[in-house]
Formats: sequence, C-alpha cells, structure tokens
Amino acid sequence: MPFNYSADVGTRYDSPLADTLYGRTIAVYNNLHSTQHVYPTLANGVTLTTGTLAWALGAKTEIVPTGAIATPFDIHFMNVGFVNNQTTFEVQLFSGEIGHEVLISMGRTTRTDPFGSAPQIPICAPIMLANTRISAAIAEAQIGSGTMVASIYYNPY
Repeated sequence: MPFNYSADVGTRYDSPLADTLYGRTIAVYNNLHSTQHVYPTLANGVTLTTGTLAWALGAKTEIVPTGAIATPFDIHFMNVGFVNNQTTFEVQLFSGEIGHEVLISMGRTTRTDPFGSAPQIPICAPIMLANTRISAAIAEAQIGSGTMVASIYYNPY
C-alpha cells in the first residue's frame, strides 16, 4: 500500500481518536500528561454485588451513566473503596447501553486483611467515545453475596 503523508502522518489538527501518527501521538501525550479524573466525583462509589455461587458474576451495574463524561476518555484504574469478604474478586467492565454491553476490560483484586479494603485494580481499555455508559459485574472466589464499592479513575481527551 503506498504511503500517503496526510492520511498516514496526519496534521496538528487531528484528534486523539484519529488513526494517524499525529493522532496517536496526541493520544499518548494526553494519556501521560492530562489531569486524571474520578467518577463518581464528590460522591460515594457504586455498590457492585457478586452472584451467589463462587465465581458467578452478579448483575451488571451502571458506574458511569450515558452522557456523564462529555469527552472521549479511557479508564486507568478502578478504585475499590470497600469489600465485605476477605477473598479474591474479579471485575468485568462493559461499555454500551443496557442489553448491548460489550466487555472492555477485566481485572482482579484480593482483600487480604480483615479491615474492609482491597487494592485498586489497574485497567487497560480502549478509548471510549464521549457520553459512553460504563457498567461492571463482579464475582468472588467464595460462595456468598460479596459486595464491592467502586469508582473509576479516567483520563479525558
């Protein structure tokens, strides 16, 4: 395929979502040097609940409603504010409207102490379009209804 300078390299006006060298460079720069945000902000996190069997996912629960983040963004971490069981939890993140969710990332955390917290979960996910809805479902290693209070750290573009 022949090289097309403007289509392959792009221009300084390209957005971080452009499939050009310049667009991707802007995305990397913004990812490393933009202000990190949290959602929900200045509010409690969202409570997620596991299924009733070991490693059974609970219901998908909305973390970011449609329209809440008005710019393209990517998720860097999930903050785990509280978990009720001392065990390993798996989190699955989804984008899209109810009934049309698409898996975008997965991660795990383990509560090893009796004090109710677990480490945050690093997330690697594609850049989401502005106004994208994000939901999550969790499972745990033991039988029982586990809960986790969660929020996300994200980077706007």
